[in-house]
Parts: sequence; structure tokens; C-alpha cells
Amino acid sequence: MTARASIADVAALASYTDLLRRRGRPVLALPEHDPVIDAADPVLKRKVGETWKRRAHEELKAAMAFTMLVRGLMEVGAAPDALTRVARAVTDEIRHAELLRALGARYLGEEAPWPPAVHVDVGPLGPQPRRRASLHAVTLCCVSESIASVFFETAHDAATSPSARTTLGVVLADEVEHARAGWVYLASIRDDADVIAFLQAALATVVRDTAAAWFDFTYVTLPDGAHDHGLLANADVRRCAVTALRDLVLPGFTQLGFDVAAAEDVVRGLPVD
Repeated sequence: MTARASIADVAALASYTDLLRRRGRPVLALPEHDPVIDAADPVLKRKVGETWKRRAHEELKAAMAFTMLVRGLMEVGAAPDALTRVARAVTDEIRHAELLRALGARYLGEEAPWPPAVHVDVGPLGPQPRRRASLHAVTLCCVSESIASVFFETAHDAATSPSARTTLGVVLADEVEHARAGWVYLASIRDDADVIAFLQAALATVVRDTAAAWFDFTYVTLPDGAHDHGLLANADVRRCAVTALRDLVLPGFTQLGFDVAAAEDVVRGLPVD
């Protein structure tokens, strides 16, 4: 077979789920039997399934956010250790979209479609691209993904559904690495006085705005959660965010020499109930 023929033979190519494999393993094999899902009230089961479908789309949005971050870090010549970790996060988040889509289908008892398109306006990084890319890395990885790590850990621990626990365990492991990518990057630029001063001035605002995004429950249809199925109540989400900010994020910035006093004030003022 010629190279040209093999390239054109798209019917013989692997499916996207095969491409999302790691080390030759399937994306994820859900347990064959799940008594928790089987015993769930049909109305609740559908709400849970629809929630996981919606969250699959959120994972695609995260993939887009990491894609834009990779672009920014490449433009400013980020260190390869940080760049590689962030680039890997793109495919991680796409894989998460598939995991949550499949989990949603399990609850719905029917095939769930791939999430819809994610739209983004791509503009120039501006006159100070290193500042902008660094702010994006800090916001997305150091802050938001650290919150996500606590969020998914709490959801995993609360779940009794084998399918939900299996899925959330995989996502949790990746979220921890995504948070680390931000700290790796931040450590790599700690000698850049201009960028560090810029990030210091923005830190409290970043914490406030990221917390506000996590506290936005506009599309939540189960505000009291469904803990057996890995869905936290809104109050749980708030507690996760505050815990992550207080116990992970601010200590991380402190370790790298940042003054976190103003950010601590923000965290103390966040609602937790």
C-alpha cells in the first residue's frame, strides 16, 4: 500500500475513542453492572444523566481554554516542562468530555451525542504577551484547576455508584496534574520581576473572579446534588472552592514569595453555606 493510499483510506483509521487511549488502554471501561444506577428513581436518573452530558460540554470548554493557553505559552517561549504539561491537558480535557458523555449515556439508558461546538474569539496577545499568558496560566491552572482537584476528590469520595466513582477517579488524577502545570510554569518565571509584580497586583482579583465563576449555578438542575451519583450540592461546591483556595492555592503562592494578604481577605469573605 502506498503512503498516499493509506492516508486517504480514512475508513480504516482508528475511532476517536482509540485515539484517546493512554498506554494502549481503552478510554475507560465502565463497570458492567451498577446497582446504584439501576436502583435510582427514573426522574433522578434522567436529571443526573443530563447533568453529566452538560458537564461533558464544560470539559470541552476547558480543552479550548488550555488550547489558548498553549498558544500563549508557545508565543512567549515558555519552558518545555511547563509547556508540555499544559499541552497534555488539552487532550486530557477532550478525554474527560468523552468520559462524562459516556457516563451520561449510562444514566440515560441511551446514546448521548458528542458535546456541541465550543466557540472562541482568537485575538492577539497584545503588547505585553508574557504578562497575559502568565495571568492565564495562573488563573486556569494554579487557581481554577486546584479548585477542580478538591471538587472532584470530594465528588468521588461521596459517590457510591461504581460508574461515577470510576469516572471521577480518572478525571481527578488529571486535574491534579493540570494544577501542577501552573505551579511549574510559575516557578519557571519567578526571576521575571515585571511579570511577578503584575501577577502580584492581580492576585486578589484572580481569586475573587475565579471563585465567582465556581459559584455560578445558573445551569444547575440539582442544587441539592445527588451524592451517590457524584454530583455535589451547590453548598458543597462553595466549600470545595474555599477549602482549595485556603489550603492549596494561597499556600502555593506564599511558597513562591507572593504576598497573599489581600487574597486571604477575599477568601474570608466568600460564602460557604
